[in-house]
Amino acid sequence: MASLPRTKLTTPLLLFILGVVIANVVVDQFLRGVQMEVSQRQKFVQDTVPLEALNREIVQALAQLSSKNNDEEIRKLLADKGISFSVTQPSAVSGADKPLRSK
Repeated sequence: MASLPRTKLTTPLLLFILGVVIANVVVDQFLRGVQMEVSQRQKFVQDTVPLEALNREIVQALAQLSSKNNDEEIRKLLADKGISFSVTQPSAVSGADKPLRSK
């Protein structure tokens, strides 16, 4: 009967260890899924970075076209997308355009 207390202790301990192992497997699978999702998002961001410059150029060209032709439809299209711009008229003669005088 000396082995009875040892059996009473080992069975719950083994069940606890088995539970920890199962929990570890479940957490590992969950983290792999999260890691895969983060990796996909990172790839998407890296793939879209070059498009940012193209987008900026398109918006700038549309804004210039709208201001040049006084096109309200293009201005409204840009405004609907949250893009606003203002046209500044160049001064008649700025300091850089003044002719140099010789003394």
